[in-house]
Amino acid sequence: LKKDRDDRIYRSEKATSIVVHAIAETSQKVTDQLVSLDKKIVENRYFDELSLYIPVFLSRFSSITQDNSTDELKEDFSEFLEANIYYLYVSREAVSHAITGQPDSYLKSQMNGNMVGGPGCTESYTEQINAASKRLLELHAATYTIENWNLAYRLKKARQSNNWSEVTAKKLAMKIVELQAELDSNNFKEIINSTCSTFVMEEMIGGGCKAGTTYRGQTITNMQCVDENQSLVLLSSKEAVHDLQCGEDGNWSLDVTDLACADNCMFEEVPYSIGGTRKLPEPTQGYQWIDSEGDVVAESVCKFSALETSGQWSSYEEVDIDECEDNRVECGEHGSCTNLEGSYTCNCPSGFVENVITGCEDVN
Repeated sequence: LKKDRDDRIYRSEKATSIVVHAIAETSQKVTDQLVSLDKKIVENRYFDELSLYIPVFLSRFSSITQDNSTDELKEDFSEFLEANIYYLYVSREAVSHAITGQPDSYLKSQMNGNMVGGPGCTESYTEQINAASKRLLELHAATYTIENWNLAYRLKKARQSNNWSEVTAKKLAMKIVELQAELDSNNFKEIINSTCSTFVMEEMIGGGCKAGTTYRGQTITNMQCVDENQSLVLLSSKEAVHDLQCGEDGNWSLDVTDLACADNCMFEEVPYSIGGTRKLPEPTQGYQWIDSEGDVVAESVCKFSALETSGQWSSYEEVDIDECEDNRVECGEHGSCTNLEGSYTCNCPSGFVENVITGCEDVN
């Protein structure tokens, strides 16, 4: 950990001096590009490098690809790139990590950030994720475009000077870059396309997950029905559903065909979502609330009823407490307990009288 930290400190300090110098050499346009890059969702360890280096290289590269570019400008850029090739590779590592890094990739963080507090897979969410994917892929492609241009430029110079060993070296380097670009591309496709199947549910905000933009391991949170007086439920379990995860196996954590929107419960004109509870009033002295399963309760639960296809309050009734059961009260060694409705009494033999604290007390 210490070595890793020290390496990052060194790289950060070294990078700062190089990038600041490079920015000083470029136009105000580059500074504007840096400012426009947003890092609102995640500040992962590679993203600072990504957001700084690539615009610098791109701005200088664009100036030498213009029709009026001169050989002198091309040579200057090639020398600049050769001197700073490490930082081009850092940029490529950064953008690769931003797509494929687990579990903290920038792309996945964008998905998590835009999903939190949102209504699920909406069109707006899909557009944001697609835009982030496109931008990252374009940035990654730019690093290979720049490197390929430089290798081709150096190859041309080597041929002009009859430096055949350099020609061979540059040809080999171009082939390696081509293979690496193809490998990265296939890896990105696998990541971006490894999503759970789409599903449509018009009753749900967003209409379900119509676009395949949900990573394996990604969770759709805060799922809601369009009708605010309804709750999303899983019919087979009759439980309310709020989250849905795209599993690592590419399958949803729940059967999405078993989801439905059902009416909430109402009490005194106040809606309660399925799974919600309301506090019961205090029972009569000596009584308690018992639900349909015989358990003592203090709340009523809004449960989904398959028969009514809506939320229904759990049933309960006020039942007398049997104070004599399980020796809840003390009638003393010689007394016996008799349960009464809402109360009890201790039966004491001759020579004993009832004491509310100790039960039957010997008085003779």
